[in-house]
Amino acid sequence: MTEYREGSNGARLALGLLFLVAVGLFFYLQEIISELLVDIQLLLNFDPLQARLIISRLLLWLVVSGGLISMAIGGYLYLLAGRIAQEGIYPPAELPVAFKTELLTGAGAKKMRWICLLSAVLLLLQPLLGVAIWYGLTGGVL
Repeated sequence: MTEYREGSNGARLALGLLFLVAVGLFFYLQEIISELLVDIQLLLNFDPLQARLIISRLLLWLVVSGGLISMAIGGYLYLLAGRIAQEGIYPPAELPVAFKTELLTGAGAKKMRWICLLSAVLLLLQPLLGVAIWYGLTGGVL
């Protein structure tokens, strides 16, 4: 017989607030970046070296901010994989879920643990890849 854990209203509220903050932040940053790109385009005709410097700094800022977010999510997934290994069940006992979720034990929990570990490793490697791409595109110009 399949067991389920019912969703938590607190988890739903947290997801909703996170979504609203993410959407608001997206539009706020989109406005700032679009203004900066217009300034860079105007600057290209007058001082291309200064424009390259600004582009390099913008790309580095995007890599660092994206890297911090991916490291936070990767760290969370790594800790979640540890809890799954310790308890042998997914989702772990104290983890609130937003929606009705099937409880996985045995092979299903192990599979979910490996998915969490693989995702964590990929997310934790993202900042290194981002810096390598930034360096390749800009030559490390600050």
